[in-house]
Amino acid sequence: MEEKGSGGVGVKLIQELTQDLLDFLERKGFNSIEEFRGIASSRVVEQSAVRRKSEEYNGGYTTPELAVEE
Repeated sequence: MEEKGSGGVGVKLIQELTQDLLDFLERKGFNSIEEFRGIASSRVVEQSAVRRKSEEYNGGYTTPELAVEE
């Protein structure tokens, strides 16, 4: 990904952010942010439902000592 930004402030910064957003929308095939607003909201869960690392669960990662040999 191209690193951009002049480190501008004020109007220049807003212009850069606006152009970056328009570039993103075009790359992803969207016409406006309204087309994807709320897409992830169906996956939001209560904090108490988030599975935490434990002896049995390692956040989806395998540690060498838990690796299954094939």
